[in-house]
Amino acid sequence: MMKRLFKLNKYSYILLFVFVLPLLIFGLYYASKMIQEPITVNAKFLKNAPGQFLEPKDGYTHYQVFGPDTGKPILLIHGGGATGSYVWIKNYPALLRAGYRVYMYDLYGRGYSERPNQPHTLELFSLQLHSFLDSMALTEPVTMVALSLGAMPAIDYASKNPTKVRQLILVDPAALNSPFNNPVLQTPIINQLMMTWYWHPQSVEKQMNEFFSPDKMLAYRSKLKYFAKVKGYEDSNLSTWLNILSSNVRKELIIVGQNKTPSILIFGEKDPYFPKAMAVEYEKLLPDIQVFPIPNAGHVSNYEQPTLVNEILIKVIANDVQN
Repeated sequence: MMKRLFKLNKYSYILLFVFVLPLLIFGLYYASKMIQEPITVNAKFLKNAPGQFLEPKDGYTHYQVFGPDTGKPILLIHGGGATGSYVWIKNYPALLRAGYRVYMYDLYGRGYSERPNQPHTLELFSLQLHSFLDSMALTEPVTMVALSLGAMPAIDYASKNPTKVRQLILVDPAALNSPFNNPVLQTPIINQLMMTWYWHPQSVEKQMNEFFSPDKMLAYRSKLKYFAKVKGYEDSNLSTWLNILSSNVRKELIIVGQNKTPSILIFGEKDPYFPKAMAVEYEKLLPDIQVFPIPNAGHVSNYEQPTLVNEILIKVIANDVQN
């Protein structure tokens, strides 16, 4: 009697496969996400933010402003790293000592800014940049220093607002991307499972390997580990890959060149995402661009070799201001 009661026929196996197995998988998935991202974006989390907040329509933006009101404005736009504007920690003090007024903010999905539940497109990040600068009510053109992913909204803004941009400085830019072609990450549900069970456990180490000398970047590793635990970390990265990093701003770069906006390219010679040949592409699109390769530096050259990068920044910005 008991044996017949627990004996599974073929229909029972089908029922188990169709209903029970998916429930088990998604149960494990959500449990894994809760363990991996235990930090909720709430008042307690935001209380740790060092700056202030703006609230444009797509979500709040965390930002900081340093330096005298009379200083020439410089805007620092970080890349796709979860640490947000922390990546400029070794650069903005040098700009302050040179007398500039420095602005920096966290891109959506990074640092202490909102994790909006919408596609992370170029339009989204460009609207955030527009809203931020409008809120700052600058009375003169700004020098933009944009890192990696941050180069895309910066270039887009400069192409549409040439009179508002004094100078465009690109650091290890990710702006000439090829179309994203990864069937696994482009498949709904499967991509979320892969992000949780495959990508997230090794994400910190993968990002640290973008440096030339990752073992020396202990403070950055600590910050990255913290922000990798914030709810929305996986979703923001996946949406970024599927949207903004699957596009490029080649047309906008051509317009920047036509507008004669003074442009500078700084890149790490050991950047795994920016081969030296890529610099040639930027020189073709921006014929007057100044190029500065940084030795012994990977993808985030401003953080890895701050002394050299700061010297270049101060020199090129001062020369442009004098002109």
